[in-house]
Amino acid sequence: MHHSNKEKDDDKLVVVPNNVNYSDGQIAALTEFQERWFKSKIVRG
Repeated sequence: MHHSNKEKDDDKLVVVPNNVNYSDGQIAALTEFQERWFKSKIVRG
């Protein structure tokens, strides 16, 4: 999955161990410190 910043065209890859499954809300909370100034969305693929 990756965390896509709509305003900066600056995608970030989120990598977790195979046995870990974060919800979109958990990922948003964990990346908020860096993305709080921008509109972003989480894309799973």
